[in-house]
Amino acid sequence: LRDRVTSASANAPAVCVLDTGITRGHPLLDASLDADDCHACEPSWGTHDHLGHGTEMAGLALYGDLTAVLAGKENVALRHRLESVKILPPAGHPANPPDLYGAVTAEAASRAEIQAPARRRTFSMSIAATDERDRGQPTSWSAAVDALAAGRSFNPSTQGLDYLDEGDASARRLFVLCAGN
Repeated sequence: LRDRVTSASANAPAVCVLDTGITRGHPLLDASLDADDCHACEPSWGTHDHLGHGTEMAGLALYGDLTAVLAGKENVALRHRLESVKILPPAGHPANPPDLYGAVTAEAASRAEIQAPARRRTFSMSIAATDERDRGQPTSWSAAVDALAAGRSFNPSTQGLDYLDEGDASARRLFVLCAGN
C-alpha cells in the first residue's frame, strides 16, 4: 500500500488528532505527518504515541477503513495531512485534572494553530472521560469544546468559563468527537 500512496501537499488541510500522540515512523503515516506538526500539551511528555491509540486514530483519520485499500491495487491519492497533539500524559506523569480537560483541549488547539496558522484543519478527539460522574450532563470540558468550535476565546484558569470575546466567525473550528464526549 505504501508504494501506491501519494501524500497530500504540505499546504493541504489536516486532521489534528488530539490523543496519546502519533508514531511518526509508521510506514503508512510518516509521509503525511511532519515532525513540526507533532506537539504535546506538556513538552516533557514527548510527542510519540505512548499507548498506540493516537496512531490508530491517525490511520483511521487518514485512510478510513483500510480493508478496501489493502485489498485493492489502485493508487491512493490522499487529500489531507495529519497533525498531532498529545493531550494525555504517559505513565509516570500525573493525570490531567478533570476540571482542566477544557483548558488542555484549548491548549492543544492553540499549539496546532500557532504552528500553522493558515492551515485548514479538523480536530479529531476520540477519547472520553473515564469516570461517570457527569452521566451525560454538560461539563466545563464540553463547554470549552463548544466555545472553541464557535470561535470564542476564554480564560481557562477561572472557575467555569470566563469568555474574553463575543466570538469570531473566522476562528470557528470543526471538532469531531467520540460519543463518550
